Amino acid sequence: DPYNPVTTSSYLRESYANITFEGITQSCSNPILSLDNLTSNSASISWNAPDVSNFEYVLQETGGDIPSSGESIIETSIELSDLSQGLSYEFFVRSVCENEVTDWFSISFTPPPTGSIASDPIIIDSIPYSATDDTVNYGDDYTNSATGCNGSGSYLGGDDVVYLYQASQDMTLLVTLTPDNTWTGIYVYASAEDIGTACWIINSTNSAQVESSFELPVSSGSNYYFVISSFPSPQNISYSLSIEELLCGAPTELVTTEISDVSGNVSWSGLDDGTTYLIEMGDDEPADISESGTIIDGSSYEFNDLNSQTTYTVWLAAVCPDGSISALISTSFTTAITPVSYTHLTLPTKRIV
Repeated sequence: DPYNPVTTSSYLRESYANITFEGITQSCSNPILSLDNLTSNSASISWNAPDVSNFEYVLQETGGDIPSSGESIIETSIELSDLSQGLSYEFFVRSVCENEVTDWFSISFTPPPTGSIASDPIIIDSIPYSATDDTVNYGDDYTNSATGCNGSGSYLGGDDVVYLYQASQDMTLLVTLTPDNTWTGIYVYASAEDIGTACWIINSTNSAQVESSFELPVSSGSNYYFVISSFPSPQNISYSLSIEELLCGAPTELVTTEISDVSGNVSWSGLDDGTTYLIEMGDDEPADISESGTIIDGSSYEFNDLNSQTTYTVWLAAVCPDGSISALISTSFTTAITPVSYTHLTLPTKRIV
């Protein structure tokens, strides 16, 4: 009898078949809670308790005492707002029936900062856009399980941050990620649900500490989720992100032809008629090709006075109508061996008698 529990330590154990106990069933069912959504300042919680139409709830910081009473509610869900990022909460619910109430049942949660998860991303309001941050501020919420994609998904293994751009017009974006560490990656997804589970639109990953830059055509009305992460270790990376409209695309199909020991010819697929280009030769990517490059009106160029058996790297960019410069492309070639010259000598002959 739960109302008159046994107080003595001695008892008798027997086995009986088909015994029905009366008066100890619970007619007021316990609520089962679920955290349905969580953002940086809100939480959606629902619960289910069959045949119960009245409840009480309490929201308090984690670590407090068990509530003695709560606010009445007849709904089986609630939207909590004005929460504080990083503060741990505990939400309590109990069923209230005609003659009894259940125990309190609770669920705990901590609102993450904006950008931690795709349901609450950092919004890119306009282009151009730039940000400097560190993924350590956002936690590790995603890993990649998609297969058969173009490029590696391993760089989604560390702490990650999510940005969302909703395109207002058709255009091409130039996306540049400048990390302060190695093993970094940036991914672009079409939807929040795709992150970590489906292939990305485009990605750029680097094991070295180098800048990643790529062009991204966007369509008006479409969403683009940018996710920055790493291939642990490091677990987190500090970075600078820059997104701007690219008023003209980069030239394509930069190839080398007619390579000799002292010269090399390069050609490319150009853009609209009348587009000019900047070309430069050097081992490292030019800091500002508009200052150091040579202006070309056509779609080919010949380098002369080169050294034999030497590898050269060529950098090329288009000059946009507004004077800005497209993304750089490059190719490399190695000059040939200088041919050996032979001199034929004719020796005089002597007749022997």
